[in-house]
Amino acid sequence: MAAQDFVDKAIFRRSDIRGLYPQQLNIQVAKKIGQAFYLWLLQNQQKDPNMHSKITIAIGRDVRYSSGEIFTGLAEGIMEEGGNVVDLDLIGTEIISFAASTLGVDGGIVVSASHNPQQYNGVKLVRAGAVPIAYDSGLDQIRQIVDLLPQIKNKTSKGSVNRQNIYGHWTKYVGKLIHKSRIKPLGVVIDAGNGMGGMLIEPLLPFLPIRLTKMYFEPDGNFPNHVPNPLIPENLRDVITEVIRQKADLGIAFDGDADRVIFIDESGTPINCSVIGALIAKEELTQQPDSAVLYNAVCGRIVKETIFSMGGKPTRTMVGHSVIKEKMRSLSAIFAVEHSGHFYYKDYFESDSSILTIIKILEIISKNNCKLSEIVKPLNVYFQSGEINFETPEKQHIIEEVRKRYINDTLAFDQLDGDSLWFNDWWFNIRPSQNEDLLRLNIETDKMERLSSQKRELTEFINSLGAKVYQPF
Repeated sequence: MAAQDFVDKAIFRRSDIRGLYPQQLNIQVAKKIGQAFYLWLLQNQQKDPNMHSKITIAIGRDVRYSSGEIFTGLAEGIMEEGGNVVDLDLIGTEIISFAASTLGVDGGIVVSASHNPQQYNGVKLVRAGAVPIAYDSGLDQIRQIVDLLPQIKNKTSKGSVNRQNIYGHWTKYVGKLIHKSRIKPLGVVIDAGNGMGGMLIEPLLPFLPIRLTKMYFEPDGNFPNHVPNPLIPENLRDVITEVIRQKADLGIAFDGDADRVIFIDESGTPINCSVIGALIAKEELTQQPDSAVLYNAVCGRIVKETIFSMGGKPTRTMVGHSVIKEKMRSLSAIFAVEHSGHFYYKDYFESDSSILTIIKILEIISKNNCKLSEIVKPLNVYFQSGEINFETPEKQHIIEEVRKRYINDTLAFDQLDGDSLWFNDWWFNIRPSQNEDLLRLNIETDKMERLSSQKRELTEFINSLGAKVYQPF
């Protein structure tokens, strides 16, 4: 097989396509993915009477320097098979959900590796209506079509590409969800990390009566100020410093494609995403009681407890956007939260929206008429380690060894996503990363002393098995 014909199957992950640029994902590979996605949609055309005779796919991309090349490959592949392309240019990931639900297209693609380091890139695929395409619901079939491409003869005329600025339509839609009367003139600091967050916030400023301090709003694929991953504490230093200096009411930090969002209270303390999820779940269930709310396998106990206390129906899921989006549809869930800063809404096409989350937090602070730290205090009852990552090629072996060491002392155990082991006053989850050669560990305890001791004990044991703590950017 010629080098240009090779596509590494490892890039097809559970929720999306992701790999190293240019070794695994480049313009040639992207072209094949575009061809295969088009042909997969064509196969499904017979089952879906709503699809167009001439398949059209919307494509947007983030600010990474490799994203333009990946877009070109995808577009060429789709058009070569006869499909049309709507070029959305630079977008935040949540806009592809809007585009796939409102533009009358048959599918959507966003080129982004989210929070991953600069040497990565990725592709997320959706069907019309923002229906996610995961490994079990299409990605594996698309991978198989990629392998068959040399045998497929193209007998159609070439498609076309048309540029469309979607921000005006999206801003109008989101603007209708903002009620100015519910938001006070709060002091807010936003760190966009030179990613897509600034491009999402800017057009919404006329709708938001806030006093905004902008940080790193200029898109720059070099990410000159810090890597746009707000889950890494070091990347929050600038926004925390500015919140304290400005005496702001709230700090906000985006990741690169602006689908993750982290909140910082007025004292400069980052708020755990499980706490934010519990806070929003409480508000959503006040409006829609007896509804289903989802949370992933790594979220803290406060989420489930809050859903129960509000009369909701809690459902725990695997980690990953495609899994949660599918589950939201099947259960008619009104809201979902992931520990990593993704928040999903029935009112936003059963998809995640950092912008809708920001709007809701601004409304909650304004309604309570007190500091964010005071609002979340009743929910800050547990202590969490945050995600600790270990570099190792032996992910499954280490998970098995950790299980052997702790399984006899557990009160409960499940393998919904990796291993979760529950004890009297603490629990932990250990699972393999779907996108990197990393093992992810999360610990939650009733007391800080227990968190310190269990974090030390687990880290030392995992280190003894040959895995090293991963020190990200």
